[in-house]
Amino acid sequence: MSNKVAVIAGGSRGMGADMADRLGKMGYDVVVLHSKSPERAEAVLQKIKDDYGQDGMVFKCDISDYDDCKAAAEATIERFGRVDVLVNNAGISPQARFIETTPENYRRVINVNLLGHINMCHVFVPHLIKQEESTIINIASVGAYKAFEFMCDYTASKAGIVGFSRSLALELAPYNCRVNCIAPGSTMTDMAREAIKEMPEMIEISTRDVPIKRWAEGHEIADGMEYLINSKMTTGFTLEINGGMHMN
Repeated sequence: MSNKVAVIAGGSRGMGADMADRLGKMGYDVVVLHSKSPERAEAVLQKIKDDYGQDGMVFKCDISDYDDCKAAAEATIERFGRVDVLVNNAGISPQARFIETTPENYRRVINVNLLGHINMCHVFVPHLIKQEESTIINIASVGAYKAFEFMCDYTASKAGIVGFSRSLALELAPYNCRVNCIAPGSTMTDMAREAIKEMPEMIEISTRDVPIKRWAEGHEIADGMEYLINSKMTTGFTLEINGGMHMN
């Protein structure tokens, strides 16, 4: 029987790369999906192969495009014959005043952040439910619960992920396929570090509403993912990994 297989969308950088690496460490063969970073995705996969001896593949996929998602599912099944874990991490977070943004811009946010997760679940669920047990982890945000200026479309998309995941968890429970969310707050990724170099005061400003007074690290998001994969009685749940930011 083949190794268990995990698919991660948005796994080429940041906390997605940390989660992809953790999946390899947990013993999964890993399918790393990316939209425009093949070199980064290949580097993530090569590290998994070198460090843990797991197999995997890289596949280009714009999750807002249903046909791309379907192709990713077909390629995964053709290569590995199964899928056990789906992690939907891909997303975008542009900022704009609502009265100044355009329909094209807010549609793009919803199409990637919400419909993208729905697309991925729709094409992978028929394969996930064939296993004795399986799990889906959708990456939402503290923005699902907390208001942010200039991010109306983003917070709407993340709140939608939470609602979608809870309903899907009900539907898939009879198949022993669990569906959960992670709601990160500010997380120290490569992209964030670059932004901080340009605006050092970002750290102080962004931690004012964080009781723990720091940003999360990518490996802490991966800790949450690992917990949800291993917690066999947890479904329809949103794990808050944001230093208590959701309380303010």
